[in-house]
Amino acid sequence: ILPSFVYSNVFVNNSLVVTVTNPNGGTDFNAANDQITTLFDAKIGSPNLTLLLKPDNYGSETSWNLKNSTGQTLYSGGPYTDGNTNVITVPMTVSTTECFNFNIFDGYGDGICCAWGSGYYRILDHTGQILVSGGTFGSTEIANFEVDMVLSVSDQTVITEMSVYPNPFTNEANINFYLQSAEEVKIKIYNNLGKLVYNAANGVMAAGNHNITFDSSDLSAGIYFVNLQTGSSFQKQKVTLTR
Repeated sequence: ILPSFVYSNVFVNNSLVVTVTNPNGGTDFNAANDQITTLFDAKIGSPNLTLLLKPDNYGSETSWNLKNSTGQTLYSGGPYTDGNTNVITVPMTVSTTECFNFNIFDGYGDGICCAWGSGYYRILDHTGQILVSGGTFGSTEIANFEVDMVLSVSDQTVITEMSVYPNPFTNEANINFYLQSAEEVKIKIYNNLGKLVYNAANGVMAAGNHNITFDSSDLSAGIYFVNLQTGSSFQKQKVTLTR
């Protein structure tokens, strides 16, 4: 992990040079690969954030607030209408270089995913990068994040989220995932002995939310592992099949 550093030249090309010596504490037999250089730009980050909130079937149980580092409530919302699971978009303008707490509450104590719908929350920065996200919790969840004034362009990555529900499941399971940009998607499922029992190459899928139904009618009860691989990330979730 590289240490953080501050530089004054923004909106210009920058070079990061990393050099290693004495690899593993021994003689270097290939000095040709001891240095790597990468170019990157920098820009001033906008303090504009976006909350995406998808309630479950019982929106009247859901409320939330956003607080700064002093505990001041900047934004809040809810409760919402039962049965309306449309995504709610909330623009938020905050101070730069500040820490925040996003607090979400569920009155029944079962979160917003995945017993009564595939709800979720995501807070995005001005580039569309996900700062915090979730949906599976009990009565409350606190998500901490920081907004930095200077963001490196090359630090922006594609983030993939995955949830499998219901869990445990009996016949079918829903594999739900979100792509920030178009990505090649592969889904593989293994049993607890490491045997591959499901293999699907879904090709390039568009940005956004996706749901794939997994039929387990040919499998025995037990523990399975769902692997989701894209061009930029890898997610794994343990699930239980009951009969």
